[in-house]
Amino acid sequence: MSKKLLILGAKGVGKRVVEIAEQEPYSEIAFLETYPDHSDFRSYPIIGGCDDLEKFKNDYSHAFVCMADPKTRLHFIGRLIAAGYEIPNIIHPQASVSKSAVMGIGINVDALSVIGPDVKIGDGCMINIGVMISHDSELSEYVTVSPSASTMGYVKLGKYTFVGGGACIVNNVSIGENVLIAAGAVVVSDLPDNVLAAGVPATVKKSITEMKHMVWPGSYPEGKL
Repeated sequence: MSKKLLILGAKGVGKRVVEIAEQEPYSEIAFLETYPDHSDFRSYPIIGGCDDLEKFKNDYSHAFVCMADPKTRLHFIGRLIAAGYEIPNIIHPQASVSKSAVMGIGINVDALSVIGPDVKIGDGCMINIGVMISHDSELSEYVTVSPSASTMGYVKLGKYTFVGGGACIVNNVSIGENVLIAAGAVVVSDLPDNVLAAGVPATVKKSITEMKHMVWPGSYPEGKL
C-alpha cells in the first residue's frame, strides 16, 4: 500500500497539520470531520465523519488526530490503534528536535519550536509554533502547549494539561493533570491536579473538573466526540 494519510478533524488544528503533512511523501491526504463546514478542506476531500474511521483502514495506511480537546484525541487515537493504522508524528521541518528526545505517537510539533535534550513527550501532545521545551522536561500524554510558551529544565506536565500562549514554567516545577495555565502566566511553584492558574507569579484561581473551553462550540458539542 502506498503511504496515504487520513486526518481526523477539519478545523483549526487541521490547518496546521496538513501544511506540514504536505511536505511528507504521502500520495494521498483526506479528512474525516463529524461537523463539517464544507465538502472539502484546504482542497482535500472530507470523505466521512470521524466515527467512520474503521471503514477506511484498507484505503489509508496512516492517520492523525487534529482535535483541540485532549480527551477527544485520546478517544480517537485509541480507536485508530485498534483499527491498525500507523500513527505518525507530524513535525515541521523548521522545528528543532534533539536526537536524545523521546517521543510517543500522534504528536504535532509546529515551526520554530525547540525540543531540548532528553525531553520526553507522551502520545497525542500538541506543541504549537515557537514553543521551547528545555532539557530533561517531561510532558505526559495529551498535553497542549500554546504558541510561544516555554518550560525551563526538569519541568513535568501532567496528562491533559493546557499551557496558554506565552506562559513560562521555571526549572524543576511539576504540574498536575488537567491543569489550565493561563496565557502569559509565570509558574514558579508546583501545581496540583485540576486547577486554573494565572498571573505573575502564577497562583491557583479556582478548581476545575474538565476543560470544557477546549470543546469548541459547533465543533464537538458536549456529549459527542
